[in-house]
This record gives sequence, structure tokens and C-alpha cells, in this order.
Amino acid sequence: VKSPPPVFISCGSSRPLDQQVGNMPKWEKARRPRRMHLLAVMALLLPLPVFWCVRAVVSRAGGPGLPSGSHDAQQVSGMDLLQWLLFSGGHANKIAIANFTHGGSKIRGLKAVADIPANFTLIEVPRALFISGEDIDPRDLSFPVLELQESSDVLLAVKFWQEFTRGRRSQWFPYLKVLPSAMELSRFHPMYADDVVLQACSVLPTMHKVRRAKRRVEKTYREANIHRTIPWKEFWHSYVTYISRSYGVVLRSRRGGMKWQPVSVPLADMGNTALQGDVNTRWRYDSRSQVFLLESTRAIPAGSELLESYQVSSLKDNAHLAYMFGMTMDGNPVKVKRLTPQECLKLEEDCLSAGKEKLSQLLRTLVSEHCGNK
Repeated sequence: VKSPPPVFISCGSSRPLDQQVGNMPKWEKARRPRRMHLLAVMALLLPLPVFWCVRAVVSRAGGPGLPSGSHDAQQVSGMDLLQWLLFSGGHANKIAIANFTHGGSKIRGLKAVADIPANFTLIEVPRALFISGEDIDPRDLSFPVLELQESSDVLLAVKFWQEFTRGRRSQWFPYLKVLPSAMELSRFHPMYADDVVLQACSVLPTMHKVRRAKRRVEKTYREANIHRTIPWKEFWHSYVTYISRSYGVVLRSRRGGMKWQPVSVPLADMGNTALQGDVNTRWRYDSRSQVFLLESTRAIPAGSELLESYQVSSLKDNAHLAYMFGMTMDGNPVKVKRLTPQECLKLEEDCLSAGKEKLSQLLRTLVSEHCGNK
């Protein structure tokens, strides 16, 4: 699927306009009743300059590793997401969402549209735009959220489900609509492998991690009575969405004290990874200003892909990268576990014939690495 060349240059100021008036959720409108008339006037005056200030024509796509061309039915434009970030108090400078070729497939990533100097701030996302399990609205849930405080991953999945369900009423709608669907994830992410594949490939460490995670999460899902509110398929999609695009940061908990939490950071989470020598950005959370920052680590020429390290919290071999993101990294210096000749024979006979479409490519890569054929 061919897409027009992306063009995006941000304005100097990223001061929010109290959200886009047209897409502002009802609860957000209620918080600012006295300002709505002023905002309506501003909305009539601003579209043209804002359009030229935030121009972006980008490919339709999903998450890291998702082939380009998905979401055709939705006709998603990255301008919606970039405008939303700007209006909501964030900032994106000299970047666009574009397609890149990795491993023979086109996938979505972030692109520099102008020469970028070293130590330059590319993206700023305020804490208010993070998707966090701490921000769950308990009013539409029939299970006690407080009992899940030690299960931060499950809480974040519940939060994603709430926002997916709200659709256009969600504060994060422009972000959520560019995320991969369950069907798209099932094509390449091992978390969506069916029971036949999980059994046939059970000796692969990636599939062992998937089976163990699925049992643990499903146990919590049942014991916490989440099933009374959220169907399993919808919950699992929300969980896989979270695990394939979250950052781990230490935030001030709304219940007091500092706490490590998984969070989703819109736009920043669209960056792909590479070997350490090719990484040209770094991310950090400024706890004082409560802003997530993506910065350049060196000068980046226009047209280059912005690449971040997925090895920040821990070193990850390809078995773990496949488990979390549905992808592997060529030349990964962290080596996978070597399997026995008997295990490799079983994989070649059973596993490789069980996988389908993109998942089969991932399985072939993993079998090759674990069996020493690569």
C-alpha cells in the first residue's frame, strides 16, 4: 500500500486549547462550562493556521512490527493523532509517522522530516495523556478495582478496555483508532497463537512464556470477577495491546508514594528498535514536570527513522522480544537458549507446520535461532 510522503513540522508553541472542541468528551465539557463559548469562537478561527502548522499525511498502520496497510477500512490519518497531541498539551517536533522496511515487511515508525541536532526534544507527552491503570473509572465496573492494586498489568488492560469501549467519547480516541485490531495482532503476535500452535511449539521459550502469562492472567480475570463485566476476548485484546506498547516508569501514585507502573504513552510508543549502535533516541520521564520526553542522542539527518532501545529495563533476547512485541531483532547480541536435537526435531516436525501467515515467519526465525541454524 503506497502512501503520500509524510510532512510534519510542529509550531513553536504547544500550549493546549483545552482539547478539541468538537471531539471533547461530555465530562470534559462539563468541567469548563464558562469557557465553551470562547473555545467555540477560537475553533472557528484556528482550523486554517492549525492545519498548516500541523500537516501530516501518513500511512495507516498498527503497533510496532505491524505491517503497513492495515486499518484500510478506517482510513486513519496520523494528522488526527498529532493534532490531538498538540491540542492536549503535548508537543511533537520535526517528526512524522511513516512506513519503513524491516525484515522484508513494511512497518510503521517515526521519521525525521528535517535535520535534527543532538540532544533535541522530539516528543513531549504530559502525565495527563498517559494511559495508566491508576486512572480506571470504577463506576462502570462490577468488580472491586482496589483488590487489583498489585496486578498493574491487569489494571492497565482494564483501562484500555474502558477506553476502547467508549469509542469517540474517549479522551484518547485519536490515539486508540490507530492501534492494531485483534485480527491484525493475531497475524503476527504469539499472544494470539491458538491452542494447536501453543501445544505444537510448547518447547519454544517464547510459547512457554505465552502459556504461563495466559494462565496467570486468566486466573486473575476469574478470581477478581472481571468476567462479570468484560468478555474474555475483549479483555485479552486489551492485555496484548498493553504488553506490546507500554513503558515502565516510576510515578507518584494517587494513593501516595512513588510506584513503578506500566503506562502507554501516545505517539512515543510508535518508535521501533534496533541494535544499540543504530539507536538514535532516548526516553525519560521527568518526575518534576511530569512529562515523558523523547530526545535525540545524536544528529539525525532528515528522512531517517527514529529508533529507541527496547533494552532499557532489562536485556532481552529474541525469545522475549517475540513474546512482548511479536518481533525479533537481527544481530541481537543477547543470545537465546539453545535447544536439544530432540526438541529441535519436534519443532521442525510439528511447530513449523502449525503456524500461519506472519506468525509462521516468527516461528521459523525462533526455531532457527534456538536450534543453531542461524
